[in-house]
Amino acid sequence: MKNILYSIIWVLVSLVFGHVVISVSDMPIPEGIIGMMVLLVFLATGICDSNRMSFTSNLLVRHIPLLITPVSVGLMIKWDIVESNLSILLASVFGGTLLTLIVMAFLINILERDKK
Repeated sequence: MKNILYSIIWVLVSLVFGHVVISVSDMPIPEGIIGMMVLLVFLATGICDSNRMSFTSNLLVRHIPLLITPVSVGLMIKWDIVESNLSILLASVFGGTLLTLIVMAFLINILERDKK
């Protein structure tokens, strides 16, 4: 029970940091994304204990469809905006995917070369 409370507190602290950063900087990035980046920094630096976070993170991953449903409903409510920008969205998705594949292939090539 202590680990669950510990995890929830760290996630909430990270999300509050994300909210503050977005409020101060007025960046067009979702607060949750900034909050999760802050949580990643907390975990990577050891400020937050990853072993104590594992149960709650596994629980969230198991129930991710419940977390994605509100986003899907929000997209359907704003479908007219999505539809009017569909070509831009598709170009972004395909372009980002292609760029990711190229960068990953390049990095894997470099890492494999360094192993030999």
